[in-house]
Amino acid sequence: MINFGVSLLQRSVMASATAIIAIIAFPFHIDYFRRRKQFAIISILIAISLFANFIRAAFGQVVNATDKGDRLTINGHRLPFNVLVVLPENESSNDNFGITMPKARPVIDISVIDAIRSGKIGADFLNFTYHDSKLSENANLAERYATLGVVTAYCSHRLDAILGFADSYSLATTSKITAAFGHGIPVITTAGMVSNLGDRQTYPFLTRIQGGYRQMADSMYKLIAYREEFEEDTSAKRKKVRTSTTTNSASHSSSSRDRLPVQESHLSLGYQNFVLMYHDKRRAVNRPRLASGEVMVVESVSSHCYFTLYAIKNFFTEKSAYFKEAWKIQTPSLAFDEEIARLPGEIESWLKIVSELANVIILCASPNTVREIMLAAYNLGMATSGEYVFINIDVSTGSHAERPWLRSNDTTSLENEKAKKAYQALKTISLRRSDLDEYKNFESRVKERAEKTYNYSAKTGKEYEMNNFISAFYDALLLYAIALNETLTEGLDPRNGPNITSKMWNRTFVGITGNVSIDENGDRYSDYSLLDLDPQQDKFVEVAYYSSASNELKQVAEFHWVGGSPPKDSPVCGWDHSKCPEGYPLYVYLLSGSTIFILILMSGFIYFWRRYRLEAELAAMSWKIRWEDLDGDEMKKEKKKSRRMRRLHGFSFESETLLRSYSRTSNGSENV
Repeated sequence: MINFGVSLLQRSVMASATAIIAIIAFPFHIDYFRRRKQFAIISILIAISLFANFIRAAFGQVVNATDKGDRLTINGHRLPFNVLVVLPENESSNDNFGITMPKARPVIDISVIDAIRSGKIGADFLNFTYHDSKLSENANLAERYATLGVVTAYCSHRLDAILGFADSYSLATTSKITAAFGHGIPVITTAGMVSNLGDRQTYPFLTRIQGGYRQMADSMYKLIAYREEFEEDTSAKRKKVRTSTTTNSASHSSSSRDRLPVQESHLSLGYQNFVLMYHDKRRAVNRPRLASGEVMVVESVSSHCYFTLYAIKNFFTEKSAYFKEAWKIQTPSLAFDEEIARLPGEIESWLKIVSELANVIILCASPNTVREIMLAAYNLGMATSGEYVFINIDVSTGSHAERPWLRSNDTTSLENEKAKKAYQALKTISLRRSDLDEYKNFESRVKERAEKTYNYSAKTGKEYEMNNFISAFYDALLLYAIALNETLTEGLDPRNGPNITSKMWNRTFVGITGNVSIDENGDRYSDYSLLDLDPQQDKFVEVAYYSSASNELKQVAEFHWVGGSPPKDSPVCGWDHSKCPEGYPLYVYLLSGSTIFILILMSGFIYFWRRYRLEAELAAMSWKIRWEDLDGDEMKKEKKKSRRMRRLHGFSFESETLLRSYSRTSNGSENV
């Protein structure tokens, strides 16, 4: 590796020393001039020449002479290397990443300064040309303007590398055509996460500093989706534990990138039903209609949200047989155009539609639109019932990361308070931001340079705001500087696309956010965070994160659920309670009541009928003796009565007894 910083320092010191000597000797030159004019004139010219070299070495200025031999070279290659930066000049809704030229320039400046200080490149190595892609003016024409700038730079022999692009269409076109320019032009982007841009046969020299949407889809799949392979893996491990008694627990770990470690299994929510709700002009349900009532065909490019959810769909159907079958015909989704003025209650009507399809609603829109959706969900009771969960894919990562519900333009705090309660049902998946002190210091340096050098706030009317896509320009320039240095060290052509690209791919280097790993396909291994609203801290915090490099999903804090636990896969009642378990029809209750009444009547009839039968049988027993017949006093009375009766009628005792028994029986029979 060539240390260009040391050679530059040596050259500056030597030139400075020479200039100082020349200045000190200048008075002697004047005195000597009076005696020997010729030698004095020569000495003065030499001093002036040395001083000019000092200025040139100290400030790194490149003198572009018309003669090729007068140009600066390194290992036979002329300097500088020309880098074309293609970005929109102004912000607009066409750019969801917030990547603009005024935001990127201070980051690029600081990256170059640090690369020079570390000796990776010399002060006169790079020359930057900035070209406006005009994405803010017209998204359909941005591809044309970006291509025009690239072709113009190439024809002017000022194109050795390309950096930038805020839209995927411009990036795709320029990456295709520049692959055929000379020996190929390396293209480095901090955006371009569309899955199709990962095809290296079509885009052979494209390096993506933020990776692709496939990594985000992978993180979502591991976090929330139902996974057959995970269940099979878990059951196999349980079976192995039952049959083995001597195997060490460490032997159960897997090194495969397609499986999660055992301790992370509880993170998967195992949902099967999803519905996608996202911004996209071409597929919006609220597109303008013609006089005939037909939906107007909108000539517009697909949104970043569409490409994000398209990657999620492809990944889920690729990894899961269940989703492949469930989404074979159509993926449950609802697209809308967030730039069209909405009628009152229109978002509520959309939520009613999607709530009938699933209770896990994946959102992708601008922060303001997401807030409107959550407020509508609050009004419907979806955000407070505990039966629905909203998962927001944050592709902008703006200033509303910690408290996205807050808006300073609300006249009262009531709306903010409602939004805060609604956001308790929201989880956010976003690119992970570094919490290193070095990164915080870097942010301060960038903001300071943006104000002092470019007067950012005065020109844009807003404070400078950093996000992951802007800070990635630092790593992009640093990676190019490393590849340029190594290519020159090995004596290779630095203007050869394959030479530079091969030095950037399949490697790890230390960037502003820590270790940066680029895979063999030129895509960075990005980390994604799952953010949740912590009621104690009153802000969104990281509860889990996914590392693409290690293919691990790790939990770092506890989840907070509205109902105290994750909602079931399908809502029990729904937003309008129409899905609540209903009672039986009226005829069921009438039939049940009639049956019970008949059973009571039958039971009563049987009871009284059996009692009547029993009494009748007892009454028919002639040997029955009453209790009073066994009483002593009564016996005496009966004997006296019998004696009197015998005197009157002359019947014997025995005959009277028989007669009385017969009479009682007869009376009983008559009573019956």
